[in-house]
Amino acid sequence: MTITASDLNDYVTGSMSSLIADKELLTRTHQFTFQFQDYRSGDSAQQKTKRFVVPRSCFIESTFVHGVNPISETITVNITGDGALVNWPIEVSGTFNGSFQLARKWYNNAQTKTGDRGFRVLPQGSTVTVTVDTTNTTGNRTLTVGLVLRQFYGR
Repeated sequence: MTITASDLNDYVTGSMSSLIADKELLTRTHQFTFQFQDYRSGDSAQQKTKRFVVPRSCFIESTFVHGVNPISETITVNITGDGALVNWPIEVSGTFNGSFQLARKWYNNAQTKTGDRGFRVLPQGSTVTVTVDTTNTTGNRTLTVGLVLRQFYGR
């Protein structure tokens, strides 16, 4: 039996049209922001932890941290969970006084975005944990941690 070009076209046309249609869809994005207020270094882990369940299979586009604190302190944010975050967690930290914003981290844990797409895919239903810590023992601060996720299609 000889395989002709039309046989091959018939074989791949359905799959290719599905792939093309998928790539033409707008990707959905999700931005999750978590606020932590008046936490101290001696507080329990429960007071310094937020969790969420990933609504769809997504990859992390970027993370950001900003806030206000009255005295100089070191703030550390850890983003962990199951899925890709087990072996590839994200950590953002810095020492600040007053209003501050940490340089955002991109998908590859770098502070500059490049053509590299070594991203973390978070499967639908996986759990992400955001934990903050500080060297400050007095409280009286507000910290916002955000994640920008982009939906990952089965490509």
